[in-house]
Amino acid sequence: MELFKPIYFDGVHDISNENYHASGGVSRSALMEFKRSPYHYQQKYLMDNEPKPATPAMNLGNLIHTLTLEPSLFDDEFVIMPKLDRRTNAGKHAYNVFQGTLCGRIAVSEDDYQKAQAIAEAVRRHPLAADLLDGILVEQSIYFTHKATGIQAKARPDGWSGSIVIDLKTTADASFRAFQSSAFKFGYYLQAGMLHHALFSLDINMERFVFIAVEKERPYAVGIYVLDDEALDYGVTQFNELMANYKICLDRNDWPGYSLQTLTLPNYANYDVIESIEDEE
Repeated sequence: MELFKPIYFDGVHDISNENYHASGGVSRSALMEFKRSPYHYQQKYLMDNEPKPATPAMNLGNLIHTLTLEPSLFDDEFVIMPKLDRRTNAGKHAYNVFQGTLCGRIAVSEDDYQKAQAIAEAVRRHPLAADLLDGILVEQSIYFTHKATGIQAKARPDGWSGSIVIDLKTTADASFRAFQSSAFKFGYYLQAGMLHHALFSLDINMERFVFIAVEKERPYAVGIYVLDDEALDYGVTQFNELMANYKICLDRNDWPGYSLQTLTLPNYANYDVIESIEDEE
C-alpha cells in the first residue's frame, strides 16, 4: 500500500527537488515504469516504499545540472569531500567530523566537481546553448490535472521561458542518431508531451521543446535538438494513452505484468549471415 505523499495544488511551485520527488502526482519516471508493465509500476511505486539512496551517477547528474543552471546554489546543496585516509584512526575521525557538517548537503569528490564544472563550462561556452539558458525559470515544479482521466500529474522542466522549454541532458554520445535513440529509449518524447499538457494548464501553448545534450567525457561536445511537430505529437499521444491505461489499472486495482505474445525474429536477424564452410576435397 502506498504511503501518504504530500499533495500540491495544480500550478507552479518553487520547491526542492527532494520535495518534488516525495510528492503525489504521476511523473514521467512513474509512467516509464508503467509502460514497462503495470506490475513493475505497482511494485516500485505502490508496494516498495523504502527510500532509495541516490547513486553516484545520480549525484553527478544533479551536480552538473546545478553548476550549469544554478551555480549559485552549489554551496547550499553540495560540499567537496576532503581526501582522507579512512584506513587510519585519524582519517576515520576526520571523516566522521566531516559527515556531521553535511546538514543535508551531498558530498562529492574533487574529481567529480572538476568534471561537472568542465561540462557546465562547455555548455555555457556554446553560443546557442548560452542564449537558450539566458533568463529562464529553472527547476520549477508544475502540477496539473489530466482532463481525460482526472488524475494529477507533475513535471519539473530544467528551464522554461514563455512558450519555450529547455531540457539539459548528459549523454555518452550527443550526435544526432545516438541522441535520437536515447530520446526514444529513455522517454524524452513522453517528457515533452507531459510538459505540453503542463504548460497548457497554465494557459501557455508550448511552441518549442529544446534539448541541450552534452557529452559526459572530453571534449564535452554539445548538441542542440528541437522537437518537430510530429515528435511532439507522438509524445502527447503517448502520455494520453499511458494515462488512460493507468486509470483503468487504478480503478480495477489490477496491475498485470507481461502478456502472452508470439516471439518473432527481430529485424536485425536478417543481417546475421552465417558463412558457409566449403568442404575441401
